[in-house]
Amino acid sequence: MGDLLAGTPEEMMAFTAEAPAANDSGGALQAKMEESTAFQSAYQEAFGRLQSFVTETNARVGDHVADASNSGRSYLETDEASASRLDVVDSPKPR
Repeated sequence: MGDLLAGTPEEMMAFTAEAPAANDSGGALQAKMEESTAFQSAYQEAFGRLQSFVTETNARVGDHVADASNSGRSYLETDEASASRLDVVDSPKPR
């Protein structure tokens, strides 16, 4: 159970799902790094995957929050209904 999330993932929730523009610094990057085109391509692909992951995760977190809220509400309603029946059973009997 060590993989449970503690707290709110603020960084993930604040993530803006917009890829930054490719770093096209012209000749400076090209001259120093022969593989810069491949690097930029891999970077854009990785960012796209991250974007999809965060978007899907945020949607699923929202679903889980709604499920937890509904379950909690249902539990309280059931608990209150059961408690009201016990109050009737435990109330003093008229003489």
